[in-house]
Amino acid sequence: MRIELIKADISDSNFLLKLRNSQELRKYSKNKKLISKQNHLKWLNSKLDDKKNKIFVIKLINKKLGYIRLQKQINWEVSIGILKAYRNKKIGKQALSSLEKKFKKIKIFAKVHKSNTNSLNFFLSCNYCISEKNRNFYIMKKINHLKIIESIGKIRSKNNSSWMQILKIAFKYSPREASKAMKNIYYYDKKISQLVKKLK
Repeated sequence: MRIELIKADISDSNFLLKLRNSQELRKYSKNKKLISKQNHLKWLNSKLDDKKNKIFVIKLINKKLGYIRLQKQINWEVSIGILKAYRNKKIGKQALSSLEKKFKKIKIFAKVHKSNTNSLNFFLSCNYCISEKNRNFYIMKKINHLKIIESIGKIRSKNNSSWMQILKIAFKYSPREASKAMKNIYYYDKKISQLVKKLK
């Protein structure tokens, strides 16, 4: 299923209210009370004009499946709501991925209730990790594996340069001992390679 993120407008009010008032979403919300239509309409009107809020309806063709929202704190907090019939169908993953591509330059985090194992597992499966904990919530941030690997590569190249300098100094001032040490390194590296082959 190929979904779309469509910017919410006032015509989405009833759909968003129904989803917000569903038992599943209220269970882990800060405010667990039912929201009235009047209060919701007032809230939505204020958020649609607020640059610190971005609300999108998740759609498949013309059918509304849920919403995904960004709210500006210091960074941007993401929240997702999916209709029960469309959960566990990778709709949330597609929506989050599309949102991340749409807003590449901002830092996104999720605030997950500690007892909400479904939401916790969802964000873990999307490469988010727990960066902070408080009494009731986990703060989860995206792990950028490629950036980490690039950083490791840069550090490794500097480290290799340092090893070469040590090697030059060792052979300059004590070539016999340096040669012996290199033979030992090569011997044990070979042993490690043989053990790694057994893991295949």
